[in-house]
Amino acid sequence: MKQMQSARPVVLVIDDNPAMRTVIRETLEVAGMTVFGTDVGPTAVASFEQHVPDLVLLDIVMPDMKGLETCSRIR
Repeated sequence: MKQMQSARPVVLVIDDNPAMRTVIRETLEVAGMTVFGTDVGPTAVASFEQHVPDLVLLDIVMPDMKGLETCSRIR
């Protein structure tokens, strides 16, 4: 019987610091995950709806929509 392979976990990284997003993305991709990133709250909500991630890494302090508000909208 052929063993089924699981899909790669999908992670959404929300951070206004591009360097931080890059480091996190590269680290998680090496670990076998698919990573999407965005830098602002409203875009993050749309990205969440589009990609339906397994995990969200969310910066709390962002310039437009704070992380907690973003989290509330995603929930």
